[in-house]
Amino acid sequence: MTTDRAEISRRLRAARALAVPTADELEARRLAGRRADATLTVEELAERALVKANGITANLIGETERANRDARPMELTVIAQACGLSDQFFNALDAFMPAKLESRLERVELALEGLLPLSGAEDDVRRTLGDLPSDRSESPSEAATRASRKPPH
Repeated sequence: MTTDRAEISRRLRAARALAVPTADELEARRLAGRRADATLTVEELAERALVKANGITANLIGETERANRDARPMELTVIAQACGLSDQFFNALDAFMPAKLESRLERVELALEGLLPLSGAEDDVRRTLGDLPSDRSESPSEAATRASRKPPH
């Protein structure tokens, strides 16, 4: 899960924008003269049952959104669920973060460098041991074909 506060902040704002308001939230917005399609407020998010049940307050959400604190993974999972998003919403883009991508590419390059000296090793094993039988059983038609290819004695 990404730990970059700025990225978490962006995703938290996006989660609130993507959240579908409940009927009660729509009624409260109507009474307050707010647009029905407005982004979910921090307070509305904090009032959702799942968020409230996990002790996540509007203050905690606000501090996280302002990048003043590190969010716990459980908090982010609960917020994603409360917004109707995947549990993985806050870490779905980790693979595409430049630093992480570069790190993964470096690991792949190192792994490939380690494998290069092994190229051709399979041929050495085949010369030493011969072809190994496959794990799958042979069909009757494959057996007949193989038998027909055997040279006569």
